[in-house]
Amino acid sequence: MEGVAYSLADVLDLMRPSFDGDVARITGGAARSELVLTILASVLGVQLELTAVEESAAYGAALLGGLAAGLFEDGAEAAATVRVSRRVDPDPALQARYAEGRERFRALYPALRAGDEARGPVTAAALADEQLPRARSGQGLAEP
Repeated sequence: MEGVAYSLADVLDLMRPSFDGDVARITGGAARSELVLTILASVLGVQLELTAVEESAAYGAALLGGLAAGLFEDGAEAAATVRVSRRVDPDPALQARYAEGRERFRALYPALRAGDEARGPVTAAALADEQLPRARSGQGLAEP
């Protein structure tokens, strides 16, 4: 989960020129896990707001339909209808640890990607032909 959070932090860094807030909204399956919420808030360094409506894609589509139909004056008025059920703050004790972890992740990621590119794409056929028979025979997975 930390790797996902570090990748999201990279995306947030790219968005910083247009996102100057310290609050982000989250919804969906990940929002049901207290551990995921704590990790994300602490890695991203923002307060997370959980939306009251879990089906956010359908709700957003309905808001856009309402906007197109003239039920809302503008997007800001439509967005104001979104309700927050609770908030999760970053854990200061975890933020320093995750900052160190993110630096390690950022240093390792290019090396791991280079190894993946050198091996070529992993396909189901390649796994079935090469890896699965070795694993089933007790020899373990082949080294790249």
